[in-house]
Amino acid sequence: MFSNLIKYSLRSFKRQRAYIIINVLGLSIGIACSLLIALFVINEASYDKYNVKKDRIFRLVLNGKIGGQEVTAASTASVIGPTMAREFPEIEDFLRMNGWGPTIVEYNNQAFTEDHFLEADSSFFNFFSIPVIKGDIANLLNAPRKLVLSESTARKIFGDENPIDKTLKIGSDTVRYTVAGVMADVPSKSHFEANIISSFMTNPRSKDPTWLNNSFSTYLLLKPNSSYLTVDEKIPDMLVKYVGPELQQYLGVSIDDFLAQGNKYRFFLQKLTDIHLDPTVQQEFREASDPKYLRIFGSIAILIVLIAAINFMNLSTAQASRRAKEVGIKKVGGSTRGMLITQFLSESFILAFTSLILAVVIIKVTIPYFNNLLGASLTLKLLSDWYTIPVLLLFTIVVGILAGSYPALFLSSFNPYEVLKGSVKSSMQNGRLRRVLVIFQFAVSILLIVGTMVMYRQIKFMLNKDVGFNKEQLIVINRAGALGTKVKSFKDAVKGIPGVINIASSTAV
Repeated sequence: MFSNLIKYSLRSFKRQRAYIIINVLGLSIGIACSLLIALFVINEASYDKYNVKKDRIFRLVLNGKIGGQEVTAASTASVIGPTMAREFPEIEDFLRMNGWGPTIVEYNNQAFTEDHFLEADSSFFNFFSIPVIKGDIANLLNAPRKLVLSESTARKIFGDENPIDKTLKIGSDTVRYTVAGVMADVPSKSHFEANIISSFMTNPRSKDPTWLNNSFSTYLLLKPNSSYLTVDEKIPDMLVKYVGPELQQYLGVSIDDFLAQGNKYRFFLQKLTDIHLDPTVQQEFREASDPKYLRIFGSIAILIVLIAAINFMNLSTAQASRRAKEVGIKKVGGSTRGMLITQFLSESFILAFTSLILAVVIIKVTIPYFNNLLGASLTLKLLSDWYTIPVLLLFTIVVGILAGSYPALFLSSFNPYEVLKGSVKSSMQNGRLRRVLVIFQFAVSILLIVGTMVMYRQIKFMLNKDVGFNKEQLIVINRAGALGTKVKSFKDAVKGIPGVINIASSTAV
C-alpha cells in the first residue's frame, strides 16, 4: 500500500510540475529561515550547559545603591569568596576571576596580542568542565606567575614545541611567567572567553582584605543537595559582620543607618546557566543577551512556518478544480474518503520532506553569512548530535500535517455526483476558510515587513545620529596601558605628528 501511495503521488506531481516547484521552494525557504532562527535561539539558551557541575555553580552579584545611583554587577571583593567558603558549610569551593583585556605576550622576541587574558584561582578546573591536555591538573595556577594556555593559543605561540615550563613575558611585567598547562579551547557557548589564564594570586590585590573594594567575579560551588536559597539567607548577617565596620570607618555611619537612608548593599547568588540571559547584571566578560529577543525571534520563526504552510494550503486548494474529476472517479471506483485523505497527506509529507532536504542545503550554504551577520558560531550538526535528525523528521511531519490537512479534508469531501456533473468549481468560490487563511497570511507578511523596516530605520538612525563629535576624525589606540609611566611622553610625541590636533588618555573607552 505504501509503495502505491508513493507511485500515485509521483504521477500526480508529474502532472503539476510548476505547482510542485513553487510549493517546494516556498516551503523550503520558510523551513530554512525558521531553522536558522531556531538554531540561534537554541544556541543562546544553551550557554554554560556543557559544565558537569552546572547545577551547583553560582556567581555572586552585587546590588548596591548609594546617593540615588543603583548598580547590579558581577563585582565582588577579593575576600568574600574565601570567607564564605570558610564560614558557610553549604559551600564546597570558591573561584575568583579577573579579566585583563588586550595583553601583549612575548616569546623569543616575538610579540602577540591576546584579547582574552584572565586571572583565576587554582579551583578553575574544579568548576568548569574544560579538559586539561598537558600539565598536572593538581598543580595548575597554584603559584604566582603560572599560566595555562588554550590549545589554539599554545599552537599560535609555540608551534610544534612543547610549551610546558617555557616562559613568557606578559605586558610590562619584568618577571617572566611559566607555562604550567595547556587546556582545550573554551567552548564558544560560555559566558567568558579565555585563551590565557594566569594564577589569581599573581595579582597584588588577591589578598586585599577590604570588603568595599569590589573588582572581581566570584563563583561558588555548592555541596550536593545544598540549597542556594539557604546561602542567600545567610549573606546579610555576613555583611553586617564584615562590611558594617568598614562603613563606620570610611563613611562614619552604621550599616543600619546606611540602609535606613534608602541605600542598598547586598549580594545574591545567580545560577551559572542564567548568566548569559540576564542583561540586568553588568557583566565583566561577555555581554548578556536579552531573553525577550529570543521570544520575539521564536515567534517570528513560528510565523514564517505558518505563512509557508498557509501558502501550501492555498496553492493546494487552488488546484482542487483540476483534481476534482480525479477525486470523483476514484470515489466512483470504490475509494473511501479515508483512503483519499491518506493519499493527499502522503503527497504533503513527500513535499515537506523534499522541502526539508532543500532547506538543509540552503542552511549549509547560508549559515556562514548568518554567523558573520550575528557574530555567532552556529552549526547544524546532522550526525554528531543524535537528536538532530529525529527532531528534523518530527518537524517535517508537523509541517506536513499542518500544510496538508486542510487540502486533504477539502479535496476528499467532494461529492462524486457534483464533481462529474461539473458543479464543484462554482461551489469552491465560496471557500470561507481559504479567504481567512489568505487574509492571515497577508496580515502576518505585512507585520514582518513593517517590523523589518522599523528595525532598519532604527539602526540607520543610531549609526548616523550626531553624537557630539566627529567620529571619522577620532582614533582610539588600544592597549595604551602597556605604556605604564610613559603615557605623558607618548602623548607629547603624538602631538608632534602632523595632522594631530590633540590627544587625551582615559582608563576606559
